[in-house]
Parts: sequence; C-alpha cells; structure tokens
Amino acid sequence: MTNKFDAATLHRIGAEIEQALAIIADKHGISIRPLGGPYDDTSATIHLQLLVRDSAGEPITPERAAFARFAQEYGLRPTDLDREFVYNGYRWTVVGLNTGRPKYPILARKKIDGRLYKLTADAVRFALSREDTGTDRPGYDAFRPQLRMLQNEQEDE
Repeated sequence: MTNKFDAATLHRIGAEIEQALAIIADKHGISIRPLGGPYDDTSATIHLQLLVRDSAGEPITPERAAFARFAQEYGLRPTDLDREFVYNGYRWTVVGLNTGRPKYPILARKKIDGRLYKLTADAVRFALSREDTGTDRPGYDAFRPQLRMLQNEQEDE
C-alpha cells in the first residue's frame, strides 16, 4: 500500500507499468517506456514514451534517429551507431546523439555496468579509429601506450 509518492516508489510502479504494457507493445510492434513526471506526496503523473522499433527490434529513440541523421556533422558515419569501441580501458557502444549538447553530444553505453554516458565526438571518433584492444580492465588507459610511444620518438629527435 502506497501512503505517499517518492522517487523510489514511482520507479517501482513505472517498472510494473512497463511490464503490464508489454503485451500491447508486442501486439503493435512498438516499445512503451514509462518516463518520469511531476509528483508530490499525494499525486503523481507518469509520462509514457511510445517508440517504433527498427528491423532488429531495437526501439528508435530520438537519440538514435538524430545519430542516423546528423552523425556526419560530428565526423562520424551513420553506420557507427551500435559500434563498439574501447575508451579509457572500457568497452563502450555508441547508442545515440543529442544535438542539444554541443560539448558532449554522443550517447554511449558502458559495457561493464550498462550505464549511459555522454562523450565528446572527438573522443568517440578517435576511439573508433583505433584498433580494438579488447580490454575491460578498470583503470587501464588504452591511450597511454601510444602517447608514451610518441613521447619517446620526440625525445630521440
């Protein structure tokens, strides 16, 4: 029994709503996700986001659609969406683009914990261009060996 609304309660209710609407979503070939909304102790509003799915069954979020449309403006290719790369010793997947964030426009999911992060386009472009080191070690910096090598070359000159 809920006596008052708080963030944790709404999160649990949202998960139950998503599960209950899964039958309707599958029937129509879409995804239905509860989003946050305003609340106080006695009332709450939960917004729903309905998303069309692509041919692989992935929901086409606004960020995925933006990536397909604007990737080239950030020096990336539309085919870079869903590509994996190594950055700071962790494996990441490109999942979208937010043009409203000029400094950190790329949305990427960290493989080890599944959380979403925003990254610079330069960092993602550089990481995608590098050979995959296949690491997921905490604290390992995949860029350091190359930087050290460049430093040693300059010292020899």
